[in-house]
Amino acid sequence: MQKHFFFFKKNLKRAFVLSVLSLILISTQRVMAQNQNTTVNGVIFNYPLSPYAASIDYSTNINAANCGTSPSDWINAIEFGLDNGAATITITLPAPSTSLTFLLGGLDMVNNETVTYISNNGGGSVALSTENAGAAGCFTLAGNVITAPDNGCNGKIVINASKEFTQVVLSITGPYAVISVVGSTVPVKLNYFTGMSGDCHATLNWQTGEELNFSNFEVLRSEDGISFKNIATVLPKSSNSVYKLQTDNTSTTYYKLKMNDIDGRYIYSNTLRLVSKCVPQARSLAPNPSREQVTILGWQQGDVVKIIDAIGKVVLKKDALETNVLNIAFLPAGVYTVKIFSGLNDPISLRLLKQ
Repeated sequence: MQKHFFFFKKNLKRAFVLSVLSLILISTQRVMAQNQNTTVNGVIFNYPLSPYAASIDYSTNINAANCGTSPSDWINAIEFGLDNGAATITITLPAPSTSLTFLLGGLDMVNNETVTYISNNGGGSVALSTENAGAAGCFTLAGNVITAPDNGCNGKIVINASKEFTQVVLSITGPYAVISVVGSTVPVKLNYFTGMSGDCHATLNWQTGEELNFSNFEVLRSEDGISFKNIATVLPKSSNSVYKLQTDNTSTTYYKLKMNDIDGRYIYSNTLRLVSKCVPQARSLAPNPSREQVTILGWQQGDVVKIIDAIGKVVLKKDALETNVLNIAFLPAGVYTVKIFSGLNDPISLRLLKQ
């Protein structure tokens, strides 16, 4: 009898342990299943599957007169039903940005519905602002908490940060909210950005897809791949356009594009590393001394030349020199300094004796 009791007790204990493990496994599976991603125009909405119910199309229920925006802006909206709960959503952008604008609707104070900005993954300082549609003073912004009046409203929320980010975390409370990221965070679609180096120059080529509300390209160059400077600003043509830019390249250099939207948003292209095949030639003047003309040996097209007299006055300047022969017949006899500027390199100074 005692053996049977211990056998029963042992099996009961084993069954209890297995039941607990099953419950843990089921709970884990439920937790793992609670997150869901929805991608809209490259923007990823990550949110708990429960207690949410999400719908991609909300345009039919939005009154454009109250939104101040086209109903089509709401077609890509996510509808969140919280069952009077609270949950956190993460919005992931397709490219780094310092600004995020989203449409917000469905809030009202009757149901104590709020949307709160929590954080972004870029850090730095953050400023929130509202672009209310409908009645004046529609949304109320207290710190990072957004509320609406009893009758609700629809409008825009703008998040501006001092540093670039790719993710924004929001918290929603109450039974209901609708969110749609306005437009695309990418001001222009870049099909490719390539480059070729040769003959002490670099040729950059790129092609766009759609250009919508686009401001300009900044062509950035760097000697170390870290610190970039703007060397040219290129205005947009139209969607599906091809662009080409040639610049000097006398050493291994890095290039990338900064693409600016008209509202201040921007993204970067891929970075090119171009190894220069240039073998710079030493510059010299001939004949020297000279009476009427002097030839710059080792000249490169695009060089900028200045001739400076003994008291430091620029007596001749040639921008983007197209020939290596300079007419100096008009200069009084004396000693001059010829300075040659070539791209980012330090200027070359040569002594000229004018007869």
